Amino acid sequence: DFNNQGKYEEALKIELEALDLRLQCGDSTNLATYYQHIGEVYKQLGIRDKWKSSLETARRLAENPRYASFATQIGILNDIGGICEAEKRYDEAISIYEEMYSRSKKEDYSNGVATALANLSPVYLALDKPQKALETTLEALQIQEKRENEYGRLTAYNQLGEIYLALGWSNLSRDNFMRGLILAKDKDYVHERKISIDG
Repeated sequence: DFNNQGKYEEALKIELEALDLRLQCGDSTNLATYYQHIGEVYKQLGIRDKWKSSLETARRLAENPRYASFATQIGILNDIGGICEAEKRYDEAISIYEEMYSRSKKEDYSNGVATALANLSPVYLALDKPQKALETTLEALQIQEKRENEYGRLTAYNQLGEIYLALGWSNLSRDNFMRGLILAKDKDYVHERKISIDG
């Protein structure tokens, strides 16, 4: 919740306390998820070296199924793809997101499928493939609507706003950014609200 509200320092403090308690109690079940979540906060804080090192610890732990649930394994793939994307290694990012998609599809893990599709969209946009970005985002939105996932819908609306803008369809772009803004305000998602407004 702190992360979604843009309160990253508070989120990091809570995540580090949670990890410390987990290590103290001696139960290492799904331990990788703690490092993954800590990495996500470092990402939001723009501390890339700590993001990468936390994620690398999570990835190593995830090699043992005891330390990472299937959802955590998919989350780690998500973050590795994010690093590739941030470093403009787009082919690697696509490969990782496609692995995430296929593994999630095989396990009928709709959150992983929708997230992989949402991740592919900005990569396709960066590669000047707006039509491909549109297809993946519309598929992701359909899944998120079926799941009644408001955050997923918000992300899809903002992505559609950016895609329609790239395609030169300003009315559709504005409509989707407005849909995103309504959801972002309602749920107090600071970062996503900024995207909706800036769009």
